[in-house]
Amino acid sequence: MAKLNRLYRKKAVSQMVQVIILVAISISVATMAVAVMLKYWRTGSQVYSLDCSESRAYMNPDTGRAVVTIVVRNTGTDTAQISHITLDGLTIKFFGGGAYLMYGDEVVSASSELGPTPQGVEIVGRVLVIKSGGVAILKFEISNASPYLTLQKQMTGTVYPYAGGRIVTFKLVVEPTGV
Repeated sequence: MAKLNRLYRKKAVSQMVQVIILVAISISVATMAVAVMLKYWRTGSQVYSLDCSESRAYMNPDTGRAVVTIVVRNTGTDTAQISHITLDGLTIKFFGGGAYLMYGDEVVSASSELGPTPQGVEIVGRVLVIKSGGVAILKFEISNASPYLTLQKQMTGTVYPYAGGRIVTFKLVVEPTGV
């Protein structure tokens, strides 16, 4: 019986050590939860935001010559990757290091400019890459635009991102000019 009493009187871990272990476990779990949330918030806040409001189209009604300028500005915090841009029946595709205005499979015009900030804009494969703060200016000159453009017509443009993401639409009016 004395042997049994000695066994019950011994404590495996004191109450103070139990409290210290529980506090340490609580702090480590809270630290891991904060780290996961911070990682989620950081990646969630890195987005691209495209603005095409400066895009313009001008056409000379006498000669049929036109200049279409598509301005794509990335005002977000992440790099934007664009696969193609449509403008009513026309499509802007990227390949061979250039931008091409196409009607079906026919190349209507090649872009004479890519943008004033070459360090922020480049074509990689078949994708237009615009870094945060970068501006892509795609200028197309069309010698006979009559089959593709109509004066005073409001055109709807759409920017399609490469790997999902938010599709951006914009509008522009074909304005008369003496081009």
